Amino acid sequence: MYEGDSTCQTPTLPKIKNTRRLQIGPDTVIGIPRSLINSRISIPTIPLTKSVPSLRIFHNNTENLTETKTNFIDELIQRFSAGENIEFIDIVNKVQRIKPLVLFWEIKRTEGFIPEARVGATMSVVNGNIYLFGGQSGDRINDIKMLDYKNYHWEGVNPSSNSNKMQEYPEPRVGHTTISYKNSIVVYGGGAAFNQTLHIRACFPLIHAFDTVNLQWQAHKPLGRLPDARRNHGAVLIGSTMIVYGGIDSNSKILNDLCGLNLESMQWFLTKVEKGSVKPGPRHSFSFTSVYHCGMLRQFTNDIFSLPNVYDDVFTRKTSGIYLFGGMNHHGVIFNDLFMLQPKRKSIRDDESILRWIKLEPSGNVPLPRYNHSAVLCGGHLYIIGGRNDSTSFETTGNEVSDISAYNIASCRWETLLLKGQKPGPRHGASAVSIGSKILYFGGMGKDRFCQTLLFSLETDQNNAQELIKLWDEEENHRKNKEEITMKLLQKGKLQSAAKVVLTKIGMKALSEI
Repeated sequence: MYEGDSTCQTPTLPKIKNTRRLQIGPDTVIGIPRSLINSRISIPTIPLTKSVPSLRIFHNNTENLTETKTNFIDELIQRFSAGENIEFIDIVNKVQRIKPLVLFWEIKRTEGFIPEARVGATMSVVNGNIYLFGGQSGDRINDIKMLDYKNYHWEGVNPSSNSNKMQEYPEPRVGHTTISYKNSIVVYGGGAAFNQTLHIRACFPLIHAFDTVNLQWQAHKPLGRLPDARRNHGAVLIGSTMIVYGGIDSNSKILNDLCGLNLESMQWFLTKVEKGSVKPGPRHSFSFTSVYHCGMLRQFTNDIFSLPNVYDDVFTRKTSGIYLFGGMNHHGVIFNDLFMLQPKRKSIRDDESILRWIKLEPSGNVPLPRYNHSAVLCGGHLYIIGGRNDSTSFETTGNEVSDISAYNIASCRWETLLLKGQKPGPRHGASAVSIGSKILYFGGMGKDRFCQTLLFSLETDQNNAQELIKLWDEEENHRKNKEEITMKLLQKGKLQSAAKVVLTKIGMKALSEI
């Protein structure tokens, strides 16, 4: 175990020998195991009474501990008596109430040159503006649309006439990645249309950079050993280095290589991974997200190997890294596992920069396995939205999923969520980006059709989300009251009409009898 390793594991209670009958009553206190007395881990004693006092060492977001149930106590006694290892986290999760993370969806009204419906596009933030590139609609696309975030106004971006060389333009593509670097959008990979003659889908090996100031495209063929061209891969930026993993090559082979590109020198290099690391293996259509504090990277000149152990409450050396979630492998298996790629701390005699994979084991509500989903870091959470699961089929939505999950970076836990508002429908291949406390979500594909060109906004700030939910509930109550009044008026009107008909018939009968 290296210093800084993050496996999210908690100590377990030692086995209790079965030599004598274990008697536990309602006032019995669980003491600290002797093996942990001299350890640095602070373990509380938990009296098994009807109400358990506040316990806040495992999760910062606990509110109150619920009443322990008799069946849980009986189960706990049986497991202790059988000599089973009981994890402290298991006990705490049973008796505590987790405060839900409050989120609010809304549809933002946009104007201007609204992009056409598409799947597999990417969104990038440069200087406060949001750029949408590529994807597939009726055919593959290579246009750029810019969203003025303050006014929610879409604009078409026309590259400068100075960059009218066709070889500088990226070909229309889907399954590519984009990252923001300085004033540019860097495009890598992606697939072209399927070649019916060769039975392949060619992938693009070059790097294309769009300067958002001069509005010019420039193509680059970096130095070094060129990695296999690919699509449906993962790419993130750390400092001036783009890290690339996995994907599908032009021959439909699923890749598992890890490589880097220095954007200053435009040179590819192979990264070294620690032997014995638990690797994700070959996979594609996963999410790949950089979880580093920008201020921390700037302070240490983007040297991830020299970062401090603690920077703030969320971003520490143990929690910072590149997070990989989900995807599909070469056997068609769909995953919901979570990996983290971290720098191995250098020793005094070690000059090599070595990375290592760590498979995390979060607690909480683990998301459904999926691929081709969206993942966004916002605040102290990693949000997983939508995607596709071929083993789960719904009559109305097909294989697409619409749920959202939030991973708490600091506590290594999948949160319990309270969601309200105008939620997006099931989809895969949507574009997502975070700006401030909001996540913007656009496009994608539902069951056999492209999703509407609506821009969804997810508010993650707890105070703002609660205020929006309060307004939403007030409007809902007002709408329901209005509907009830309308129904009562309609019913009253029907009764009055029926009474008139009856009276009319009675009057006509009376006249006929005269």
